[in-house]
Amino acid sequence: MDGSGRSFICARSAGAFAPGGTPQYHPDAGFATRHVRIALSIDVRGKTAFGSCAATLESLGGGDREVRLDAVGMKVAAVRLESGGGSRLRFSHERGVLRAFLPRPVPRGERVTVSVSYSLKDPAAGLTFIGPDKDEPGRPLQVWSQGQTDDSRFWFPCRDVPSEKATTEVLATVPEDFTAVSNGELVSSARVPGRRLRTWHWRMAQPHSLYLVTLAVGRFSELRDEWDGIPVTYYCERGREADARRGFGKTPDMVRFFSERIGVRYPWPKYAQVAMHEFGGGMENTSAATQTDMALLDRRAALDTDFDGLVAHELAHQWFGDLVTCRSWSHGWLNEGFASYFDPLYQGHALGEDAFHYDMHLEAQAYFDEDSSRYSRPIVTNVYKHSWSLFDRHLYQKAAWVLHGIRYRLGDELWWAAVKHYVERFSHRCVETSDFVAAVEEATGRNIRPMVDRWVYGAGHPEYRAAYRWDQAKKEAVVWITQRQKPSGKSGLFSVALEFRFETDGVLKTFKKTVDERERSFRFKLPEEPTAAWIDPDHWVLKELEFSKPASFWRRQLRIDRNIMGRVEAAGQISRWKTPESVSLIEAAFHREKFWAGRYELAKALGRVGTSESFKALQRLLKIADHRSRRGVAEALAEFPGEAAISLLMGLARKDPALRVRTASLRCLGKLGAMQALPLALKALSEDSWGEVIRRSGVTALASLQGTKALARLKRLSMPDQPTPVRLEAADWLGRLGFGEEGVFELLERMLWDSNRVVVFAAVKALEALKDDRCPAALKKLAEKSPRTWVAMIAEAAAERLREGLDPEPAGRSGKAAGPRAS
Repeated sequence: MDGSGRSFICARSAGAFAPGGTPQYHPDAGFATRHVRIALSIDVRGKTAFGSCAATLESLGGGDREVRLDAVGMKVAAVRLESGGGSRLRFSHERGVLRAFLPRPVPRGERVTVSVSYSLKDPAAGLTFIGPDKDEPGRPLQVWSQGQTDDSRFWFPCRDVPSEKATTEVLATVPEDFTAVSNGELVSSARVPGRRLRTWHWRMAQPHSLYLVTLAVGRFSELRDEWDGIPVTYYCERGREADARRGFGKTPDMVRFFSERIGVRYPWPKYAQVAMHEFGGGMENTSAATQTDMALLDRRAALDTDFDGLVAHELAHQWFGDLVTCRSWSHGWLNEGFASYFDPLYQGHALGEDAFHYDMHLEAQAYFDEDSSRYSRPIVTNVYKHSWSLFDRHLYQKAAWVLHGIRYRLGDELWWAAVKHYVERFSHRCVETSDFVAAVEEATGRNIRPMVDRWVYGAGHPEYRAAYRWDQAKKEAVVWITQRQKPSGKSGLFSVALEFRFETDGVLKTFKKTVDERERSFRFKLPEEPTAAWIDPDHWVLKELEFSKPASFWRRQLRIDRNIMGRVEAAGQISRWKTPESVSLIEAAFHREKFWAGRYELAKALGRVGTSESFKALQRLLKIADHRSRRGVAEALAEFPGEAAISLLMGLARKDPALRVRTASLRCLGKLGAMQALPLALKALSEDSWGEVIRRSGVTALASLQGTKALARLKRLSMPDQPTPVRLEAADWLGRLGFGEEGVFELLERMLWDSNRVVVFAAVKALEALKDDRCPAALKKLAEKSPRTWVAMIAEAAAERLREGLDPEPAGRSGKAAGPRAS
């Protein structure tokens, strides 16, 4: 699962370890699921469903007379043995486990089909009903499923572990003007005689994991593309067709790129993407991904926003996660790490290598933030309380960098050979980390086990400090380097082959040295003193590095570095000089920079210079900057608390054509305390826009400018009759400003029990920020009473942080780092 734009890359990776984790092991199984047939009648408005689920099961051990299925929150009416003429079976249904008692022991290898008749009423998880109500009439009528990690059990009885693979059928009866989308191929779509209903029958003929079974219902338009004979379709609410094209239109090219690069053709009969309301990111359901409807971009939003990262991430999962699936969530990096790596790989293909390296930089920064401010853990661990807690920035971003490092270790040719062999060998199978290691060795002869032991089963990353000097007598460049990370368990020293590169007389020379000691000096023979020096110049290694070298080296790096992150790093160092020269160097680099993200970062670097010369440079750049980099200029102007900067930001906030430039300008005006912007903030509260981004920025500007005086308005904006994104923004500011203020705690406490799940998440974070002494008890109560596992997890983790006096969970992408592409 992912969220891009960047703050979305998986509702999923908002994970954080909850306290009290214990070792988790794969459960025993008496039967293996071979086929599942779900037939449900959906009352969209009534938020109910009823029908049956028939599971064909094969006996594994032999002699079992009891079938155990996970089934939470549903009302079971009857259980029948379809393979025995439909005879009724005795059953018990307690604590989320359905036990059906067979009439005789089932020999090993024999199959039985058990059918469960059941009903659902607005389930706590698994199947979400979205619909207009008296408080929020603008919400569309929709139903969507979400099985990962352990929530399929909330909408159909099953053995709910990722290793359970089966062929599936879904028959969904819905109102005749609705469409139901599921996995695989459409068998039929038929009206129900005498009723204004239609039954949609989908069949997935290839086995796939049961957490990937999907159902999405809405008043959809279907848009059709194709790649090499495979249907590529997009479903959206009627009237949003052009927006869907803007959000999903690159999908056929992505299917082609991944098929060719992996060396394994797209493996499913179709690829559909369904845009759903209040869906937090994306979910890689086999052949039919569910996506946030934020990916539906209107013309104005598309000027400086894309969801290509989200689309690529979920598509990559069709190979990594769906075709080859982690056996248990402990090894979930084999799903999420690959998808998080292939997203930047596509960006590099579509936009150039700078796009790849910039996305990888954002991934590294997201992981570093979690590692330094929250916790550091091995990527693979079976010690946890909630499986959702594993879906964090270690599982996504760090894992992506581990794969990048393995590619560096193998070289491109062997890397891609290993990827192809791994996917081919384990297609339609489940894997653990040792399977990936074995596949690499089989394909390449290289044993990556030592690297995996340190980077995957160990915690942390290298933290280097280095210094350069020139030994004129010996004509040698001397680089001293030390590893500064603190040893802890398996988090000791790293052994990494680092590249050291030098420029002499316009010629680049690269050396490779293994850094495996706490401290070491390396000497490099050169014909003359170099004019530039790098460590890991191509950014292959996940690391933090402080490199002391002459100012002339930074000047040279800014001009000639082939890697965007090298140029951005040099600009950051030069900005610290705060001299007229630093302004001229960075401004000139802005004019040379071809990639928008480079220009964005260079503009931000100019802002950090903070001099009158840098302000004038930003004024000049504002006239030539493209939509995306102009946002960087706007954010840089917030470093200048004067009337001139405020005037420029007021102009951008009023009329810039790009949404993100306008919203950034409004937020910056709030940061600067520009009271003359208050009318603009109030006006923004009534302006419609994609994703409510204008209203959201108006809320932030208003709260920043008025402080506690804005609380009454913020309370009103958090009410259920307001658009969801506005409620979230208002809740955030109530948490920031409301300590000791009348009624704020009580309002946020009520929001913990809101029917809108994303509002619940916002309320948890707001109460954590509020730090009222009543907050831990309120969060603990939610953790204990909520039937939603992920709600219990985030509430428990927030309460624990409050008790320990830790800072709140940092905002940002659930898997992806917040950056200039962030929502």
